[in-house]
Amino acid sequence: MIIRRILCLFFLFSSFSGYAQLSDSLDIQSYYQEMLDGAQTFKQYKVIKKVDLTLFERILGDTLKSSASEIRTHASRVSTLESELETKKTQITELQSNLETSESLNSNINFLGMELSKSGYNIFVWTFILLLIAGVVILLLTMQSNRKNVNNAKKDLEASIHELKEFKTNSFQKETKLRRDLQTALNKLEEGKTRF
Repeated sequence: MIIRRILCLFFLFSSFSGYAQLSDSLDIQSYYQEMLDGAQTFKQYKVIKKVDLTLFERILGDTLKSSASEIRTHASRVSTLESELETKKTQITELQSNLETSESLNSNINFLGMELSKSGYNIFVWTFILLLIAGVVILLLTMQSNRKNVNNAKKDLEASIHELKEFKTNSFQKETKLRRDLQTALNKLEEGKTRF
């Protein structure tokens, strides 16, 4: 009986070590095929050793556990990637919105409370500048014309003052001559009265 127990323990130990080697080196399909090939045939049935079947069951259970673990890991990874994808989509949407806002701000200018496109702003500014230039040119032309008019008026005034002086001088000379003539006539008249 002791020998039997030792043999059972030896057999179990060897089967567990064989299991560890099998699980490392063989996959489940190749072990199944090896198990079938090593089984005996009785009539139309295959007789498989209980130890091989138990070992196959353990390999199958471990494979299922590892597959389920891998599936959970992959499912977790897929859900993580999906959440990252949604986050990235949200970020892309926000970036597109920010880009559109930025492009709108870059293509438009807020001028005196009005939202103008850059081309409209350029047209407005250049029109304003041209109107200012035209106003300055008109102002300069008007000033030049006024200066000519003032110079002409000064010349006319000087000429009028000169004429007035000449007229006064001539008038004064005529008046003086007339006074003299009048005085002479008065003197002659008085002389004529005194003689009579």
